[in-house]
Amino acid sequence: MVFTKEEIKARKKISDAKYYQKNKEKLQAQNRIYNELNKEKMAIAKQKWAENNRDKCKEAVKKCRAKCMKSTFKAKWKHRGVIWKDDDEFNSIWERYITTTHCDNCNVQFKAEPTQMLKKCLDHCHDSGKFRQILCCHCNLKVFKNH
Repeated sequence: MVFTKEEIKARKKISDAKYYQKNKEKLQAQNRIYNELNKEKMAIAKQKWAENNRDKCKEAVKKCRAKCMKSTFKAKWKHRGVIWKDDDEFNSIWERYITTTHCDNCNVQFKAEPTQMLKKCLDHCHDSGKFRQILCCHCNLKVFKNH
């Protein structure tokens, strides 16, 4: 039976995956040893790849920052007493926070590099923990004093 190049590639891929599963620990140990012995060589190759793939690197950094920012805000809001039922509710709050460009109370536009009073704040009820709206810091302080 004669196989096409694509079929040979597919069969090899399956065979390699089976081999890797059988010999996973052995291969990982070999990789650790190789990486330890070739640190400088790998660092140079990594640097060359980054220079040749600047756009991919920038995109990866951008994704990482966005993910870190989301988890940081989630922890910060939770610490401050904001409560949400599940991840879907948190994601909807997050999307609203990210896309909001103006204060829900005074309609002032948030700046890209905000001053302290033009910073976005997540307003929530301090009794129930429920999210209410996105405010500028100035309006958030007013609301807090009134409650």
